[in-house]
Amino acid sequence: MQVVDINQGEDVFGREIVTTVADSLAKIVLKDDTNLSVGPNSSVALDNFVYSGPSDFRKASFGVAKGALRFTSGGSDRRSYQMRTPTATIGVRG
Repeated sequence: MQVVDINQGEDVFGREIVTTVADSLAKIVLKDDTNLSVGPNSSVALDNFVYSGPSDFRKASFGVAKGALRFTSGGSDRRSYQMRTPTATIGVRG
């Protein structure tokens, strides 16, 4: 596995793992305006993205290995998103 630092404005892709350390955060914005905010000491796999249009997902799946993640869905159908966790606590607002 190759580890590289990512900086603000750089692209990430499917089948990559985003890992943060104690003093870092990551915010990932997908083409449909979905937001993933990855907290400190966290690891999230960007598993699979299948588009049904220029900016809509037919399927978007993520795997949360550890840590905290805030997910705000974008313009794709709500059934398009899949989140895998070993165990999870979830809060729903709105």
